[in-house]
Amino acid sequence: MRKLAVFDMDQTLIRRDSNDQFFRFLIRRNLLTESFLKDEKRLAREYFDGTLDIRKYYEHALEPLRMMPKDRCDALLHDFAENVLGKLFYPEILELVRKFRDEGRAVVIASSTCEHIVRRAAALIGVEHTVCTGIEYDGEGRITGRVVSDLCYKEGKARMLRAFAEKNGFTFEDSYGYGDSINDFEMLCLMSHPCCVNPQPNLKAEAERRGWQILSLS
Repeated sequence: MRKLAVFDMDQTLIRRDSNDQFFRFLIRRNLLTESFLKDEKRLAREYFDGTLDIRKYYEHALEPLRMMPKDRCDALLHDFAENVLGKLFYPEILELVRKFRDEGRAVVIASSTCEHIVRRAAALIGVEHTVCTGIEYDGEGRITGRVVSDLCYKEGKARMLRAFAEKNGFTFEDSYGYGDSINDFEMLCLMSHPCCVNPQPNLKAEAERRGWQILSLS
């Protein structure tokens, strides 16, 4: 059975929150107004506190793309991935991705961010596997704004990762996992070698109590 190396995405694999960066990208394209970021900042605080109603957040995050023609949406997401996401990866984390891949491990991005962004990030760095929240498309390939999978958040992320590993014949034995917020806690508890990357204070306290590795990156 292949061993796992699992990476959260936002502020673990990349330096910033991908949804926030996408909204700012849309603002620069005059497709969104600055007022949208006010709600985003409030929801981000709730996320890091671990108090976020994740379903409300998904509705908020998907709203700018809801029912946008597929060709236009795909072009925007491609542009965002190539010109924004691609510049946000931590070089140190990419080196770990390469190391684990060379060892023959199954490298996975597990993120609460929805699939339309996560899968593009994975493609940029050659990561084959993703575990993330799935979204609904209509018959014309347009994003409807609804989610259609389990919610890849807190215990949901751990639950989805366990199901993914079982389905694909991967093992948590001698596994490595990387995250930054308390919302990654349940996922990190599955790992033989959990590591917290620039952890938020509440996760840092847990990491210190449990003797987990802490990685500080700039």
